Amino acid sequence: MYKASSGITLPTSIIGSLPRPSWYTAGLGSQSFLEAMMNLRYREQYEDAVSVYLRAQETAGLDICTDGDAHFDEQISGMSWQSYPLTHMAGFSAVAEPSAYQLATGAPRGHILHDFLEARVLPKIVGPVGPGNLQYAAMWKVAQRLTRKPVKFGTIFRNCSRPQSTTDTTRIQSNGSGRSATRSTASSANWPMPAAR
Repeated sequence: MYKASSGITLPTSIIGSLPRPSWYTAGLGSQSFLEAMMNLRYREQYEDAVSVYLRAQETAGLDICTDGDAHFDEQISGMSWQSYPLTHMAGFSAVAEPSAYQLATGAPRGHILHDFLEARVLPKIVGPVGPGNLQYAAMWKVAQRLTRKPVKFGTIFRNCSRPQSTTDTTRIQSNGSGRSATRSTASSANWPMPAAR
């Protein structure tokens, strides 16, 4: 059992991202989190958004809070959830290349599934995968210093779980097997988290 939830029979928390406030207009883009935090407007809006998310969770009586995924940019269908790791890790191309997508759902234009798949323009693996500029520990530290409650942090790598799939538009290509690329990506994502302990 984790120390943060010891003594709590059923710790409560949320999963997923929280809605981005309309006043939060600054974007991270391709710069690293720490680079963006040097920009006064980004820093103020990011920390304000995280504070709002944390206060709402504390008011609701949750035992473990999240940062609400405040570092994600506004993209169609929450695309930043998938694109952030791939555009900030080492070993991925610097420029995403559009690729033909296969819309297996048959959803019409304007349907969320159609728009999501059409917007998936992601980089491919071009070298050894490493943590690059994920900087998850720095994000967690910002949130943790704004609350006395424990803060959890989540990431996603669904796009890397099926390399070389015919329906996967991430165009992941590696010199080794798909399993090797997946393992490298997963261990790189976990690498910065011990620094947050």
